[in-house]
Amino acid sequence: MEKVRRTRYRFVGQVQGVGFRWTASRVASSLGLEGWVRNERDGSVTLVLQGTDDRIGAFFSRFAESMHA
Repeated sequence: MEKVRRTRYRFVGQVQGVGFRWTASRVASSLGLEGWVRNERDGSVTLVLQGTDDRIGAFFSRFAESMHA
């Protein structure tokens, strides 16, 4: 059984008003990841993911593809 870890990321730039949270939630859910995503007052977005290293790695690949589609 793979070890589960919890990671926190902060995204800056044009990340509010572009479907960032919705896309992150959809991709994470499709991979069986748990966590949350929220807009911050300074315009950044915080993302917390919990899952295996493989699934977290897959999240970033799929998320990038989804945001550029």
